[in-house]
Amino acid sequence: WNTIMNVNARAPFFLCQSAIPWLKKSPAPTIIQIASVVGHNGYELQSAYSASKHALIGFTKAFAKEVQQDDIRIYTISPGGVSTEMIESVRPDLETQTLIDPEAISSLIWFILTNRDSAMIDHFKLRRVSKEAWN
Repeated sequence: WNTIMNVNARAPFFLCQSAIPWLKKSPAPTIIQIASVVGHNGYELQSAYSASKHALIGFTKAFAKEVQQDDIRIYTISPGGVSTEMIESVRPDLETQTLIDPEAISSLIWFILTNRDSAMIDHFKLRRVSKEAWN
């Protein structure tokens, strides 16, 4: 529990707080948090991870309001299962062909950074290929 909360909730909180002086000097101050669909939907045997990602999403929403006057934009990306070594070890039951390619996440980050002035989208939720619509 503590390790998961430290990595997924506490570290982003302290990093954001520490980055504020530098972000205020930036021409396009942007923070992108990587959350998870698990932070929106509880999943069996993932309660600590779910709580940590839910905390990250909640913190990001509140912090965005706190730094808005400094034109600091904060976004969250909540991917579903991404094709990484971690997901393969934690969720070997998932079909690998349905997992999200990490390049899809990097493309989304690029989109956020290059469209900062033309769109205000707070949160992105990407799900792996599934037979279920709108999970």
